[in-house]
Amino acid sequence: MIKGFIIFSFLFLGATKSWSYSNFIGYGYASCLTCHYNAFGNGPLNDYGRALGANMVSGRLFVPDKVSDSELSEKSGFFGKVDHKNTTFRPSIDYRGIHILDKVGQSGNSSRYLHMALDANLVIRGFNDKLIGSFTYGLVPNTTAGSGIFEWDMDQFDTYSREHYIMWAVKNNLRLYVGKTDILFGIRVPDHIMLARNQRGIAQNDQVHGAFFHYYNNNWEYGAHAFVGDMDKPEDERVEGFSLSGEYNLATDFRLGASFLAGKTFSSNRTIAALHSRLAFYKGGSLLFELGKFVDKGTDGGTANDDDLYYWAQLMHKVSRGFHTLFTYEVYNADNGTTETSTHRVTMGIQWFPRSRIEIRSEVSALRVFSDANSDTDQWRFLNQLHLWF
Repeated sequence: MIKGFIIFSFLFLGATKSWSYSNFIGYGYASCLTCHYNAFGNGPLNDYGRALGANMVSGRLFVPDKVSDSELSEKSGFFGKVDHKNTTFRPSIDYRGIHILDKVGQSGNSSRYLHMALDANLVIRGFNDKLIGSFTYGLVPNTTAGSGIFEWDMDQFDTYSREHYIMWAVKNNLRLYVGKTDILFGIRVPDHIMLARNQRGIAQNDQVHGAFFHYYNNNWEYGAHAFVGDMDKPEDERVEGFSLSGEYNLATDFRLGASFLAGKTFSSNRTIAALHSRLAFYKGGSLLFELGKFVDKGTDGGTANDDDLYYWAQLMHKVSRGFHTLFTYEVYNADNGTTETSTHRVTMGIQWFPRSRIEIRSEVSALRVFSDANSDTDQWRFLNQLHLWF
Protein backbone atom coordinates (compact mmCIF):
# COMPACT_ATOMS: atom_id res chain seq x y z
CA MET A 1 0.00 0.00 0.00
CA ILE A 2 2.77 2.43 0.95
CA LYS A 3 4.73 1.50 -2.18
CA GLY A 4 1.72 2.26 -4.33
CA PHE A 5 1.22 5.53 -2.51
CA ILE A 6 4.80 6.64 -3.19
CA ILE A 7 4.50 5.71 -6.87
CA PHE A 8 1.24 7.64 -7.02
CA SER A 9 2.99 10.65 -5.46
CA PHE A 10 5.76 10.64 -8.06
CA LEU A 11 3.49 10.26 -11.06
CA PHE A 12 0.66 12.46 -9.98
CA LEU A 13 2.07 15.34 -7.97
CA GLY A 14 5.16 16.01 -10.01
CA ALA A 15 6.94 18.93 -8.28
CA THR A 16 7.34 21.37 -5.42
CA LYS A 17 8.96 24.65 -4.33
CA SER A 18 12.55 24.50 -3.10
CA TRP A 19 13.42 26.21 0.16
CA SER A 20 16.54 25.80 2.17
CA TYR A 21 16.08 23.71 5.30
CA SER A 22 17.72 23.57 8.72
CA ASN A 23 18.50 19.92 7.86
CA PHE A 24 21.03 21.17 5.34
CA ILE A 25 23.61 21.50 8.08
CA GLY A 26 24.33 18.02 6.72
CA TYR A 27 25.69 19.71 3.59
CA GLY A 28 27.98 21.95 5.61
CA TYR A 29 25.69 24.99 5.78
CA ALA A 30 24.78 25.71 9.39
CA SER A 31 23.71 29.35 8.96
CA CYS A 32 20.58 30.32 7.02
CA LEU A 33 22.28 33.61 6.11
CA THR A 34 24.34 31.76 3.51
CA CYS A 35 21.33 31.12 1.27
CA HIS A 36 18.56 33.47 2.45
CA TYR A 37 18.03 37.22 2.59
CA ASN A 38 16.40 36.63 5.97
CA ALA A 39 19.32 35.60 8.17
CA PHE A 40 17.14 33.23 10.21
CA GLY A 41 15.74 31.42 7.17
CA ASN A 42 12.43 31.25 5.31
CA GLY A 43 11.49 33.56 2.48
CA PRO A 44 13.27 34.03 -0.85
CA LEU A 45 16.70 32.62 -1.63
CA ASN A 46 19.61 34.83 -2.57
CA ASP A 47 21.71 34.21 -5.70
CA TYR A 48 24.06 31.85 -3.88
CA GLY A 49 21.16 29.89 -2.41
CA ARG A 50 19.58 29.48 -5.84
CA ALA A 51 22.88 28.33 -7.33
CA LEU A 52 23.48 25.91 -4.46
CA GLY A 53 20.02 24.44 -4.87
CA ALA A 54 20.62 23.94 -8.58
CA ASN A 55 24.05 22.28 -8.48
CA MET A 56 24.30 20.45 -5.17
CA VAL A 57 20.92 19.80 -3.54
CA SER A 58 18.88 19.04 -6.67
CA GLY A 59 19.17 16.02 -8.92
CA ARG A 60 19.70 16.04 -12.66
CA LEU A 61 16.53 14.36 -13.94
CA PHE A 62 16.24 14.92 -17.72
CA VAL A 63 19.36 17.14 -17.61
CA PRO A 64 21.82 16.15 -20.39
CA ASP A 65 25.26 15.04 -19.24
CA LYS A 66 26.85 17.78 -21.35
CA VAL A 67 25.22 20.43 -19.12
CA SER A 68 27.60 21.10 -16.24
CA ASP A 69 26.64 22.02 -12.68
CA SER A 70 28.13 25.46 -13.28
CA GLU A 71 25.73 25.97 -16.16
CA LEU A 72 22.81 24.90 -13.94
CA SER A 73 23.88 27.52 -11.40
CA GLU A 74 23.97 30.19 -14.10
CA LYS A 75 20.43 29.25 -15.11
CA SER A 76 19.00 29.49 -11.59
CA GLY A 77 17.74 33.06 -11.92
CA PHE A 78 14.07 34.08 -12.20
CA PHE A 79 14.35 34.62 -15.96
CA GLY A 80 16.69 31.69 -16.42
CA LYS A 81 20.22 33.02 -16.69
CA VAL A 82 21.31 35.04 -13.67
CA ASP A 83 21.52 38.75 -14.51
CA HIS A 84 24.90 39.81 -13.10
CA LYS A 85 24.62 43.32 -14.53
CA ASN A 86 21.34 44.18 -12.83
CA THR A 87 21.69 43.10 -9.20
CA THR A 88 19.12 45.55 -7.83
CA PHE A 89 15.95 43.52 -8.42
CA ARG A 90 15.42 39.84 -7.65
CA PRO A 91 11.83 38.63 -8.28
CA SER A 92 10.49 35.18 -7.44
CA ILE A 93 7.21 33.24 -7.51
CA ASP A 94 6.26 30.14 -5.60
CA TYR A 95 3.30 27.82 -5.24
CA ARG A 96 2.67 25.28 -2.50
CA GLY A 97 -0.08 22.67 -2.27
CA ILE A 98 -0.75 19.46 -0.44
CA HIS A 99 -2.81 16.34 -1.06
CA ILE A 100 -4.06 14.73 2.17
CA LEU A 101 -5.47 11.25 2.73
CA ASP A 102 -6.88 11.49 6.25
CA LYS A 103 -8.01 8.82 8.75
CA VAL A 104 -6.93 6.02 6.45
CA GLY A 105 -8.75 2.77 7.25
CA GLN A 106 -11.23 4.49 9.57
CA SER A 107 -14.75 5.84 9.27
CA GLY A 108 -14.90 9.46 8.23
CA ASN A 109 -11.78 9.16 6.06
CA SER A 110 -11.28 11.88 3.47
CA SER A 111 -9.15 12.83 0.50
CA ARG A 112 -8.59 16.47 -0.35
CA TYR A 113 -6.16 18.83 -2.04
CA LEU A 114 -5.33 22.18 -0.42
CA HIS A 115 -3.78 25.22 -2.11
CA MET A 116 -1.53 26.48 0.69
CA ALA A 117 0.32 29.37 -0.93
CA LEU A 118 0.70 31.27 -4.18
CA ASP A 119 3.12 34.13 -3.57
CA ALA A 120 5.09 36.66 -5.58
CA ASN A 121 8.17 38.26 -4.05
CA LEU A 122 10.41 41.14 -5.02
CA VAL A 123 13.76 41.76 -3.35
CA ILE A 124 15.33 45.19 -3.87
CA ARG A 125 19.07 45.37 -3.15
CA GLY A 126 21.16 48.49 -2.68
CA PHE A 127 24.49 49.81 -1.44
CA ASN A 128 26.30 46.49 -2.01
CA ASP A 129 23.60 44.59 -0.11
CA LYS A 130 23.90 46.80 2.97
CA LEU A 131 20.26 47.77 2.46
CA ILE A 132 17.68 45.23 1.26
CA GLY A 133 13.90 45.28 1.00
CA SER A 134 11.87 42.08 0.64
CA PHE A 135 8.16 42.25 -0.25
CA THR A 136 5.87 39.23 -0.61
CA TYR A 137 2.30 39.43 -1.85
CA GLY A 138 -0.06 36.61 -2.67
CA LEU A 139 -3.32 34.78 -2.14
CA VAL A 140 -4.77 33.48 1.10
CA PRO A 141 -5.68 29.93 0.04
CA ASN A 142 -8.60 28.54 2.01
CA THR A 143 -9.44 24.85 2.32
CA THR A 144 -11.02 23.61 -0.89
CA ALA A 145 -11.80 20.09 -2.06
CA GLY A 146 -13.46 20.61 -5.38
CA SER A 147 -14.11 17.85 -7.86
CA GLY A 148 -11.07 18.93 -9.84
CA ILE A 149 -7.78 18.42 -8.01
CA PHE A 150 -6.43 21.71 -9.36
CA GLU A 151 -9.76 23.53 -9.30
CA TRP A 152 -9.40 27.23 -8.47
CA ASP A 153 -12.36 29.09 -7.01
CA MET A 154 -11.19 32.70 -6.72
CA ASP A 155 -14.10 33.48 -4.40
CA GLN A 156 -12.28 31.26 -1.90
CA PHE A 157 -9.15 33.46 -1.87
CA ASP A 158 -8.11 36.81 -0.42
CA THR A 159 -4.93 38.76 -1.13
CA TYR A 160 -2.40 39.26 1.64
CA SER A 161 1.21 40.08 2.45
CA ARG A 162 2.87 37.26 4.35
CA GLU A 163 6.21 38.99 4.67
CA HIS A 164 7.67 42.44 4.03
CA TYR A 165 10.71 43.98 5.67
CA ILE A 166 13.70 46.27 5.31
CA MET A 167 17.16 44.97 6.26
CA TRP A 168 20.08 47.21 7.18
CA ALA A 169 23.55 45.70 7.50
CA VAL A 170 24.87 47.82 10.35
CA LYS A 171 28.17 45.90 10.26
CA ASN A 172 29.42 42.87 8.37
CA ASN A 173 28.20 40.60 11.18
CA LEU A 174 25.23 42.64 12.46
CA ARG A 175 21.90 43.09 10.65
CA LEU A 176 18.69 44.86 11.63
CA TYR A 177 15.30 43.85 10.18
CA VAL A 178 12.11 45.92 10.45
CA GLY A 179 8.73 44.79 9.11
CA LYS A 180 6.50 41.72 9.01
CA THR A 181 8.27 38.38 9.43
CA ASP A 182 8.05 35.01 11.17
CA ILE A 183 8.57 35.10 14.92
CA LEU A 184 12.14 34.31 15.88
CA PHE A 185 12.06 31.03 17.80
CA GLY A 186 13.56 27.55 17.72
CA ILE A 187 14.56 25.54 14.68
CA ARG A 188 12.75 26.73 11.58
CA VAL A 189 11.36 23.82 9.60
CA PRO A 190 8.76 23.79 6.80
CA ASP A 191 6.50 21.39 8.77
CA HIS A 192 3.97 23.95 10.01
CA ILE A 193 1.63 21.18 11.23
CA MET A 194 4.18 19.99 13.78
CA LEU A 195 2.67 19.50 17.23
CA ALA A 196 5.19 21.92 18.74
CA ARG A 197 4.24 24.71 16.31
CA ASN A 198 0.56 24.28 15.59
CA GLN A 199 -1.65 26.63 17.66
CA ARG A 200 1.29 27.83 19.72
CA GLY A 201 1.44 31.10 17.82
CA ILE A 202 4.54 30.17 15.79
CA ALA A 203 3.01 28.26 12.87
CA GLN A 204 2.55 28.89 9.14
CA ASN A 205 0.43 32.05 9.23
CA ASP A 206 1.61 33.60 12.51
CA GLN A 207 3.83 36.35 11.13
CA VAL A 208 4.09 39.59 13.13
CA HIS A 209 5.12 43.20 12.65
CA GLY A 210 8.21 44.15 14.59
CA ALA A 211 11.99 44.41 14.51
CA PHE A 212 14.82 41.98 15.15
CA PHE A 213 18.59 41.90 14.89
CA HIS A 214 20.92 39.12 13.78
CA TYR A 215 24.52 38.80 14.98
CA TYR A 216 27.16 36.17 14.28
CA ASN A 217 30.84 35.44 14.76
CA ASN A 218 32.99 32.32 14.45
CA ASN A 219 31.20 30.55 17.31
CA TRP A 220 27.89 32.31 17.96
CA GLU A 221 24.78 33.18 15.97
CA TYR A 222 21.86 34.81 17.77
CA GLY A 223 19.15 37.46 17.66
CA ALA A 224 16.34 39.21 19.51
CA HIS A 225 12.86 40.03 18.18
CA ALA A 226 10.36 42.62 19.50
CA PHE A 227 6.89 42.52 17.93
CA VAL A 228 3.44 44.11 18.18
CA GLY A 229 1.45 41.41 16.39
CA ASP A 230 0.06 41.12 12.89
CA MET A 231 -1.47 44.52 12.20
CA ASP A 232 -3.57 42.97 9.42
CA LYS A 233 -5.52 40.95 12.03
CA PRO A 234 -8.18 42.15 14.47
CA GLU A 235 -6.75 43.72 17.61
CA ASP A 236 -7.90 40.90 19.91
CA GLU A 237 -5.98 38.36 17.78
CA ARG A 238 -2.61 40.14 17.81
CA VAL A 239 0.26 38.91 19.93
CA GLU A 240 2.66 41.41 21.47
CA GLY A 241 5.97 40.48 23.02
CA PHE A 242 9.56 39.53 22.36
CA SER A 243 11.70 36.48 21.64
CA LEU A 244 15.34 35.47 21.83
CA SER A 245 17.12 32.71 19.96
CA GLY A 246 20.71 31.66 19.43
CA GLU A 247 23.07 28.80 18.61
CA TYR A 248 26.66 28.00 19.52
CA ASN A 249 29.08 25.97 17.39
CA LEU A 250 30.33 23.12 19.55
CA ALA A 251 31.99 21.77 16.39
CA THR A 252 31.88 22.52 12.68
CA ASP A 253 29.03 20.04 12.29
CA PHE A 254 27.26 20.38 15.65
CA ARG A 255 25.22 23.32 16.98
CA LEU A 256 23.54 23.72 20.35
CA GLY A 257 20.98 26.47 20.91
CA ALA A 258 18.19 27.89 23.03
CA SER A 259 15.10 30.06 22.49
CA PHE A 260 12.67 32.02 24.64
CA LEU A 261 9.39 33.73 23.74
CA ALA A 262 7.03 35.86 25.83
CA GLY A 263 3.80 37.01 24.20
CA LYS A 264 0.44 38.42 25.20
CA THR A 265 -2.91 38.53 23.41
CA PHE A 266 -6.41 39.50 24.54
CA SER A 267 -7.04 36.01 25.90
CA SER A 268 -3.59 34.55 26.64
CA ASN A 269 -0.32 35.32 28.37
CA ARG A 270 2.17 32.79 27.07
CA THR A 271 5.81 31.91 27.45
CA ILE A 272 7.77 29.28 25.56
CA ALA A 273 11.33 28.14 26.26
CA ALA A 274 13.27 25.57 24.28
CA LEU A 275 16.63 23.88 23.89
CA HIS A 276 17.58 22.71 20.40
CA SER A 277 20.45 21.14 18.53
CA ARG A 278 21.49 20.39 14.96
CA LEU A 279 24.00 17.71 14.06
CA ALA A 280 25.55 16.66 10.75
CA PHE A 281 26.93 13.15 10.86
CA TYR A 282 27.89 12.62 7.24
CA LYS A 283 27.54 14.38 3.89
CA GLY A 284 23.84 15.08 3.44
CA GLY A 285 22.72 13.50 6.74
CA SER A 286 21.48 15.41 9.79
CA LEU A 287 19.67 15.10 13.10
CA LEU A 288 17.54 17.94 14.53
CA PHE A 289 16.20 17.98 18.07
CA GLU A 290 14.09 20.42 20.09
CA LEU A 291 12.78 20.22 23.66
CA GLY A 292 10.42 22.92 24.87
CA LYS A 293 8.09 24.12 27.61
CA PHE A 294 4.88 26.07 26.91
CA VAL A 295 3.00 27.93 29.68
CA ASP A 296 -0.19 29.96 29.23
CA LYS A 297 -1.84 31.39 32.33
CA GLY A 298 -4.46 33.39 30.46
CA THR A 299 -5.44 37.04 30.90
CA ASP A 300 -8.55 38.92 31.99
CA GLY A 301 -10.00 38.23 28.56
CA GLY A 302 -9.51 34.45 28.67
CA THR A 303 -9.36 31.36 30.84
CA ALA A 304 -6.32 29.55 29.40
CA ASN A 305 -4.30 27.52 31.88
CA ASP A 306 -1.85 25.42 29.90
CA ASP A 307 1.36 23.87 31.16
CA ASP A 308 2.74 21.81 28.28
CA LEU A 309 5.95 20.00 27.41
CA TYR A 310 7.04 18.96 23.93
CA TYR A 311 9.95 17.44 22.11
CA TRP A 312 10.62 16.35 18.56
CA ALA A 313 13.47 14.92 16.55
CA GLN A 314 13.97 14.68 12.79
CA LEU A 315 16.50 12.50 11.00
CA MET A 316 17.43 13.14 7.36
CA HIS A 317 19.38 10.58 5.37
CA LYS A 318 20.80 11.26 1.92
CA VAL A 319 20.21 8.31 -0.41
CA SER A 320 21.53 9.94 -3.55
CA ARG A 321 21.87 13.41 -5.01
CA GLY A 322 18.54 15.19 -4.56
CA PHE A 323 16.89 12.26 -2.77
CA HIS A 324 16.49 11.98 1.02
CA THR A 325 14.52 9.95 3.52
CA LEU A 326 12.98 11.66 6.56
CA PHE A 327 11.99 10.27 9.94
CA THR A 328 10.26 12.48 12.53
CA TYR A 329 9.15 11.65 16.05
CA GLU A 330 7.05 14.12 18.06
CA VAL A 331 5.55 14.16 21.54
CA TYR A 332 3.32 16.87 23.02
CA ASN A 333 2.21 16.54 26.65
CA ALA A 334 -0.63 18.98 27.45
CA ASP A 335 -1.94 19.83 30.92
CA ASN A 336 -4.71 22.43 31.27
CA GLY A 337 -5.15 21.94 34.99
CA THR A 338 -8.11 19.59 34.57
CA THR A 339 -7.02 16.93 32.12
CA GLU A 340 -3.70 15.68 30.81
CA THR A 341 -3.15 14.36 27.30
CA SER A 342 -0.07 13.06 25.55
CA THR A 343 0.03 13.14 21.75
CA HIS A 344 2.60 11.04 19.89
CA ARG A 345 3.24 11.13 16.15
CA VAL A 346 5.69 9.19 13.99
CA THR A 347 6.25 10.31 10.41
CA MET A 348 8.27 8.60 7.68
CA GLY A 349 8.72 9.82 4.15
CA ILE A 350 10.87 10.97 1.28
CA GLN A 351 12.05 14.35 0.06
CA TRP A 352 13.07 14.43 -3.58
CA PHE A 353 14.53 17.28 -5.63
CA PRO A 354 14.54 15.65 -9.10
CA ARG A 355 15.94 18.82 -10.65
CA SER A 356 16.27 22.52 -9.97
CA ARG A 357 13.01 24.29 -8.97
CA ILE A 358 11.27 20.98 -8.27
CA GLU A 359 10.68 19.22 -4.98
CA ILE A 360 8.47 16.27 -4.03
CA ARG A 361 7.75 15.32 -0.45
CA SER A 362 5.61 12.30 0.43
CA GLU A 363 5.02 11.10 3.97
CA VAL A 364 2.96 8.67 6.01
CA SER A 365 2.27 9.42 9.68
CA ALA A 366 0.64 7.68 12.62
CA LEU A 367 -0.77 9.72 15.51
CA ARG A 368 -2.10 8.53 18.85
CA VAL A 369 -3.52 10.52 21.77
CA PHE A 370 -3.29 9.23 25.34
CA SER A 371 -5.44 10.81 28.08
CA ASP A 372 -6.36 10.16 31.71
CA ALA A 373 -9.44 8.27 30.58
CA ASN A 374 -8.28 6.27 27.57
CA SER A 375 -6.01 6.10 24.54
CA ASP A 376 -7.19 6.45 20.97
CA THR A 377 -6.37 4.11 18.12
CA ASP A 378 -3.68 5.17 15.67
CA GLN A 379 -4.78 7.81 13.16
CA TRP A 380 -3.04 7.27 9.85
CA ARG A 381 -2.46 10.07 7.37
CA PHE A 382 -0.77 10.26 3.96
CA LEU A 383 0.64 13.62 2.84
CA ASN A 384 1.88 14.61 -0.63
CA GLN A 385 3.38 18.09 -0.79
CA LEU A 386 3.66 19.96 -4.06
CA HIS A 387 5.93 23.01 -4.40
CA LEU A 388 6.95 24.97 -7.48
CA TRP A 389 9.31 27.92 -7.38
CA PHE A 390 10.76 30.27 -9.96
